[in-house]
Amino acid sequence: YGDHRDLHLSLRRQRQMCIRDRYNTTQFYGADKVVGYDQYFGGSQDNGTFLSPRNLIADETTTWSFEIGGDGFEAIAHHTDPNKLIGGSQGNNFYRSTNGGASWSYAQYGLEGADPFITRLSSPAQDPDVLYAVTSFGVMKSNDF
Repeated sequence: YGDHRDLHLSLRRQRQMCIRDRYNTTQFYGADKVVGYDQYFGGSQDNGTFLSPRNLIADETTTWSFEIGGDGFEAIAHHTDPNKLIGGSQGNNFYRSTNGGASWSYAQYGLEGADPFITRLSSPAQDPDVLYAVTSFGVMKSNDF
């Protein structure tokens, strides 16, 4: 809690720590865990979208695979099917995999309106084949994750 001066001091100390200790970080806009596996999928700022190995517990030594270029934004895994993944970059440029990330296909078809720079996706756990995306027209819905 506190005010903006506390935040500024905190950020300045963090920057000093990063430079002094060579602290390496990546900012993720969206990340998800793949159901049934210790596998993670995340969209990182300015660095694309990455996927951890499927049968390996991810830690600081894990090598993640680069999957989608651009600004990695949303990354969402199907709630019941571990092979279905959707990731994106700026401007609602979505890509879908139905084989656990082995291949990807463009998945923006059907969206109407202008696309925001920062993409947003959502899928309800109780209806995992439904997918929502945001455009200038509002919230768009698909029944085919």
